[in-house]
Amino acid sequence: MDALRTAAGRDGLAAIVARPARAVIALDFDGTLAPIVADPEQARAHPDAVPALAALAPRVASVAVIT
Repeated sequence: MDALRTAAGRDGLAAIVARPARAVIALDFDGTLAPIVADPEQARAHPDAVPALAALAPRVASVAVIT
């Protein structure tokens, strides 16, 4: 589901933009930051994911990767 299509999603994004130092960004690893693979030992983040998270981290309170 595209969260920005809902009022709650747009409100949530507006809150992050207004006060990024209070924002916590939590992202799922499997299927979001990395493709789903049959063998979990082979799971690797998309090449662009790590630099994007590194650039985001100093701008918000916390970045979490959930697996």
